Amino acid sequence: MSEFRKTTATVTTLRTTLHDLHETASTLPPLPPPPQPLPPAPSVALSRQLNEVSESAGALSDKMDTYRSRLTAVDPVTGQARYGDKMKKSVSALLEDYAALTAELESAFEEDGLMSVLVARESSEASLRLAYSAAAEERRQEEERLAEIKAEEERIASLTEQQRREEKEAQEREELRLKAEEARRVKAEREERERERKEREAKEKAEKDEEEEHDEL
Repeated sequence: MSEFRKTTATVTTLRTTLHDLHETASTLPPLPPPPQPLPPAPSVALSRQLNEVSESAGALSDKMDTYRSRLTAVDPVTGQARYGDKMKKSVSALLEDYAALTAELESAFEEDGLMSVLVARESSEASLRLAYSAAAEERRQEEERLAEIKAEEERIASLTEQQRREEKEAQEREELRLKAEEARRVKAEREERERERKEREAKEKAEKDEEEEHDEL
């Protein structure tokens, strides 16, 4: 399987996984009030899986930038577009899927998004377990877990802001690249017109000189 097909399959898998996470989280049973025993805590595994999806999507960022730049790239020797129409269509579809994935992830990591819901449930589960715990060692472990959850919330807030900065920087780099390409194109066209003008003037001068020589004869 080619690198492009692998990347396309990865993006599709990540989007499917993210949708499944939303579906699973929406069907989690409510936490029972004391003194009923607590059910298993799938929210921990779900939040970990969501982080893995986010990290995997972030790892594809450079590849997406490469495919995006190649959409408008041309072969320096032949002057032909690097991608044909069919490949351009496939790459555009991949970039659209990746944009949708990043948008869905950004939504999942927002203040009221999926990760916040999962972390809040983890916090509630941990708090309830503290209430049920009679042993000091168990209480200490749960308090450590609450501290980890708080640190995770802070990390999520930091990650979201970092992603926004990176996306803005990438957009600014792309705008600068497009402006530079346009400037080079305009310069090349101007130089070509100047070359043609000089060639035309030289030709006209040569013809005039030839006519003057003929007249003298």
